[in-house]
Amino acid sequence: AAAARGDASVAAFFDGADPGLSLDGLEYRRGRLRDGGVRAARLGQGGFGVVDEHPRVTGAVVKTAAIAFENALFADPAQLQSMLAAEEPTARRLADAGVGPRFFGTGTVGGNQVSVREQVYGRSLDRVISDRAFGPEEEKLVLAMLDRMAAAGIKVDDMHPRNIMLGATVLDPVRRAYLIDGGRVLDVPAGTPAPELRAQLEVQPIMTKARFMPGDGVYFEVFKTFRELLDEGLTRNRRTGRWERFVDALKEAFANADYGGLR
Repeated sequence: AAAARGDASVAAFFDGADPGLSLDGLEYRRGRLRDGGVRAARLGQGGFGVVDEHPRVTGAVVKTAAIAFENALFADPAQLQSMLAAEEPTARRLADAGVGPRFFGTGTVGGNQVSVREQVYGRSLDRVISDRAFGPEEEKLVLAMLDRMAAAGIKVDDMHPRNIMLGATVLDPVRRAYLIDGGRVLDVPAGTPAPELRAQLEVQPIMTKARFMPGDGVYFEVFKTFRELLDEGLTRNRRTGRWERFVDALKEAFANADYGGLR
């Protein structure tokens, strides 16, 4: 259940009680969002921004647009700006289709571009899988999300499990899967049948590992299909014995080992 925070609710955005976004007076100091000197709870950060609980509105978050240091260091600046610019239209498109949480609007705080969105109370699909909690019920939620995407003709370029939340919101207390960040919306040929697009979404390649080796100037990427990641989650959920957990941990350790820069 949502914690009682702030002095308003996201329902105010819909009944007209709060025609704005309750951003006036908020500030950034020492890299953190603050309200009257009180630091907002940070929920996460990624390559293109940080997310904090809205300090005044229960059930809302404030996402501040920013390019992470590692992205700025290795990626093409023009491409990064393009991806940053795609954040708002992608979030709006996902929200309109019922695939992502509601998008309330944009504004500025201390000169920083921010957006106010609905907060999803739950866990990321990535965390659910790593915690061995991805079972048939969770799979149904995720597949239902893919159904909504296909029905709306939506395909995105970053459907990584860390961008998918399983949970509920203040306005929608029933648990479901939300795509909270998708990168850019990809072009889908006009007239593509929903079942065909639905099948494409399941086999869409997801980058699971990336490593840059400055000495050699080589950049490695490892991809798996979205369906493969779900199947791995189901398998991990079924392996509850001590030996199976040991084997999984050993495999993961080997997979993440550096070997002195060699793979």
